[in-house]
Amino acid sequence: DRCTARLLELGAERIVAATSQLAGGFFAKLGFVTLRTEQDYWGKGLDLWLMEKKAKPGAD
Repeated sequence: DRCTARLLELGAERIVAATSQLAGGFFAKLGFVTLRTEQDYWGKGLDLWLMEKKAKPGAD
């Protein structure tokens, strides 16, 4: 969480993570929301979870 906090302090408006269902819960606990998923993106049984954390909730 220190890394994401630091990026936001430096002026990042959002942070995007391309991950899988295996790490999606980890990112969700850090405040990331799922933008979309794609089945078998990384390989059979490994789905893409595109996740984002905005600097300010509700910001576009």
